[in-house]
Amino acid sequence: MRRLLTLFIVSVIGLFGQAGLLGTYTVEREASLSASAEVLTLRLGSGTNVRAHLDGASVYASAATEFTVERDGTFASGSALTENELNPDFDSAATAVATHTTSISSTTVIARHTVAAAGTIVIDLSDIQLNAEEAITIRTESVTATVIINLQWRER
Repeated sequence: MRRLLTLFIVSVIGLFGQAGLLGTYTVEREASLSASAEVLTLRLGSGTNVRAHLDGASVYASAATEFTVERDGTFASGSALTENELNPDFDSAATAVATHTTSISSTTVIARHTVAAAGTIVIDLSDIQLNAEEAITIRTESVTATVIINLQWRER
């Protein structure tokens, strides 16, 4: 009986810890650039009550390059990327939409980083939350290199 009660309490605590969580997602974009830039944008559309809580991002580049982390802006278009759900037990598609080669202007640069050749930089974005009609963008400078951009977020 004690074991059953302990198991029940642990299960309930686990459920409360997950309360409101819709899913955890990641998206990756790999591109071979030739004197061009790569842009990955994650945005929430209008009319949603879902919030995207960013966990972090990483940027790899085969040649030294600078990249920026940007907020919001005016979104025009982009090619959709497919997110990967990290906790399939929740079985819900992401509400946030990830795009690459994004046409987004009037953003606010919130951070600027430099990646060494054949290097990777990991960025903590855990203080950033997206609400409806908000976006986060990672943009490389124009470079001839292979770049890989990863972004991870949770939706509540």
